[in-house]
Amino acid sequence: MDVIQRIWKDPVGANVIAGVILLAIGAAWAALSGLSLDHPVSIQLWILVIWGVLSAVAALYIVRTATAKPAPNVKPPQSARPSKENKIVIERLTKPLKIRFIFVTAPGYGTSSGQREWEHDYLEMFRMLGPKLMAGAEEAVVKRYLDRILLDGSEGKYMSLHVLDEDFHSLKVKLKDLGLITLMPVGKDMQWELTAEANELLPKLTYRIGK
Repeated sequence: MDVIQRIWKDPVGANVIAGVILLAIGAAWAALSGLSLDHPVSIQLWILVIWGVLSAVAALYIVRTATAKPAPNVKPPQSARPSKENKIVIERLTKPLKIRFIFVTAPGYGTSSGQREWEHDYLEMFRMLGPKLMAGAEEAVVKRYLDRILLDGSEGKYMSLHVLDEDFHSLKVKLKDLGLITLMPVGKDMQWELTAEANELLPKLTYRIGK
């Protein structure tokens, strides 16, 4: 069967196979009808034409059937759900995170202004931002909220605090990559929302870290 398939891929080889089958059918028909060189039989032309067409069709059908390849196994379209690689992995959330911010100190705290870093991990950042995103929030609102929670965490040391835009946008991209948020354009702004997996994780995460 493999030999026939290789020959059939070549048009010339396919015609040879069909011709051999055609001759075999013709010889069989001649034997059954009593046709021979010594005793020719008178046959009308239209009968010969019909016989030739039917024999050719039969030959091609036999070869095509023998060499036909099985239909490809088409896989159904995959679900729109995130792939396994995009599922939330706690170990990835525990990687260190640094967020730079500029500040103005409150009276009595020395240096009046400057730049410093908030250092923790993505797990803690998600715990802080998560409740704000449960109902969704525009990017500008998220930015102000992050400034405020970091300012509140300074225990009065800073009078004002603003996260650098560069670090804020890097954080946005990373949270999406970690499977925690989805982003949806809303006018000139961007809507942040928790993924379904993040909504399930948040209550457990808040309890574990906050207790």
